[in-house]
This record gives sequence, C-alpha cells and structure tokens, in this order.
Amino acid sequence: MKEVSRFGSDGELRLSALIADLWWRVQLMNSDILEEEAKAGVMQAKYPGTVLKAEQMVRLSQGDNPLLAREAVFEFKIDGRPAQSYVWITGTSSRFMKMRFSADATLGKQIAETRRAILDAFGQSIARVPPVPVATPAAEPAKKHRMVVYGLDASPEEMSLGIVYLGTLGAVADKFPESMPPCGGPVIPTYQVELATYQSMLAMKLASEGEIAAKLQATEKAGFLEEFVWVDRHQESWGKKAPDGLDLSAYKKWRKKNLKNFKVNDFGRLENNSPRPLAIEAPNAS
Repeated sequence: MKEVSRFGSDGELRLSALIADLWWRVQLMNSDILEEEAKAGVMQAKYPGTVLKAEQMVRLSQGDNPLLAREAVFEFKIDGRPAQSYVWITGTSSRFMKMRFSADATLGKQIAETRRAILDAFGQSIARVPPVPVATPAAEPAKKHRMVVYGLDASPEEMSLGIVYLGTLGAVADKFPESMPPCGGPVIPTYQVELATYQSMLAMKLASEGEIAAKLQATEKAGFLEEFVWVDRHQESWGKKAPDGLDLSAYKKWRKKNLKNFKVNDFGRLENNSPRPLAIEAPNAS
C-alpha cells in the first residue's frame, strides 16, 4: 500500500488518498505482491538508518472482541529531517493486509491524531470484507521451535553439544519472550539469554565430556563465564559497551594462558515458528 506522507512547511497530513484507496486495496490483498510483502515481515521497513522503537497490538475497532493489527513504530531520517513510520499487519477472511504510514516527526500531536484516523478507517474497511468460510483439516500442533544443527565437518562432541545448546537455548528463550523475533524466524539470543543458556548447560552437567566441555567448566570455575560469553559468543546486536562488572582485561590474560587457540563454533540455529505475542493497547488509546 502507498504511504501517505508529507514533509512540507505547512505541516498538513493528507488522508483523502489513503481512505479513498483503502477499500480497493482490501479487495486486492491476495495479490502476489502482497504475498511477497508478507514474507518480508514487519522488521524490514527498507529505510536507511531505521530504528525500531515500539511494538504492540492495536485496536481497529472497539468492543470486547475488537479487530486487531500488529503495529511496529520506526524512527529514521529523510533528507536529514526526523521522521516516524508506522507499519501495520493483520488479516481477515484468509487475506493478509499490510499498510505503512510515515510522517515528519516534528508534526507531534498531528501524527497521533492521523494514526488513529487511519486505524479507524482501516478497521471500517476490514469490517466490510465478507467472511469466507474456510475448512481447516485437523492437524497436530506445530512445534514451537525448530533446531538446525550444523553437521558439516563437526566432531561428534560438537554435534552432541549443538543439540544440547539449542535445546537449552529454546527453554531459556521461552522465559524471555522479548528476545524472540517479532514475526518468527531465527532466534538471536541477547547477552542475558546466551549467558543463562551456558549457565544452565553447566549447572545441569549437560556439557560434561570432551575438550570443549572441559574448557567451559574451567572457564566457569575461574569465574570468567560472563566474560567468555561477552567476548567469545558476542552478537553484533549486543553493541560494543560491555555490561557492568565484567573484568575483560583479567579475562584476556587468563584466556591467553588457558584457552589458547580455543574457539566454540556455532552449533547451529534455533528458529521460532510463531510470531511473538504483543501487548494490546488500552481501550480508547489515541
């Protein structure tokens, strides 16, 4: 769907084109183009320097059983000026719907008012879609996680640890739902989740045999497990600033002596098969 944006000096936000176009667009939701947009997911707004600021479920109608849509709020810049973008996805009658609205961030209160007007119009258009009865055959519940173990050139110990690590990661990540990908897909653990995964593996003695296990046990015994996870298991999403309390200089010296040429390869990846649950906005929220 086309964006409705304005970055003019008068600060107007024009909705007429969007509202007039909305019902026509709803009738085309099964097109191949929108199917490709569905695959792209809410995290790919395709703006340079985009920062995801918030996510929630928003109401498209009022009442005890309202129509809902997933909302993601992004901040970015256009021609050096701050901007905001809202991305909404929902579905009805076996149709997928995605819409984006962007505006100059300096418009302030007008953005919130316009956002609410768009959501109300969106909900009214969806309500006009005639329901389509769908016969769904009985099926076994899908597994929440899927483990992909990297086996090429991996030793038996690495294969075994890979299964243990991914299984433990899935159990730990379930306790930190904010670490799950918003729309499903590969799970990229936060520092806290990765640390808790290694702590759980060692506490339950799930990694107890072989060279890798011995090195991990020695690292924990020396009190450097937190530093090991930060340095040796670092993810780009963690950033460069280390958490408080880590003694990285002491770990560097200890590692040079005790973990020389030691490296823990990626054991595999964990994929989440369902979107992450989001909180629903309060009734009558603007």
